[in-house]
Amino acid sequence: MMKKMKTKENTWCLDNGANNHMCLDKDKFVELGESIKGNFTFVDHSKISIKEKGTILIQMKDDSHQFISDVYYIPTVKSNILSLG
Repeated sequence: MMKKMKTKENTWCLDNGANNHMCLDKDKFVELGESIKGNFTFVDHSKISIKEKGTILIQMKDDSHQFISDVYYIPTVKSNILSLG
């Protein structure tokens, strides 16, 4: 099940079926640099290229902040996804 969470600056899809976190905006990363060679394959067997992996900092509804690590930077993905699974 996918639920959209909108913060002041970002829209994120919260997905309990996803295995990985993905972000399309390179500016959201506080740490980025682990180059990844490969593709991410969706359920429908479509593929997109993974560029890098790093850490992002997101603002929560209560104005606290949370680091999320192991996030794939995929500029061609249509929305940011946080895996809840």
